Amino acid sequence: MVRGVVRGMVRGAVRGVLRGVKRRVGGILAGILELLREIADENAYARHLAEHGAAHSGAEWRKFSDERFRQKYQQVKCC
Repeated sequence: MVRGVVRGMVRGAVRGVLRGVKRRVGGILAGILELLREIADENAYARHLAEHGAAHSGAEWRKFSDERFRQKYQQVKCC
């Protein structure tokens, strides 16, 4: 009987630790995904669609990309 109680306590403790680890790893992965979306301009594109009330399409992506590259590369850099 004592073995069963101890085994149950150990299982409960292990499950609690695993839940905490799973939650932390999930948070880390969510953060990494968010960073990748920002790097890939997906978040900026989503903001662009929302601001213009447009739906995702190839033409809208080209419009967004052209404007983004124009802003980025037309600025003259000195020295």
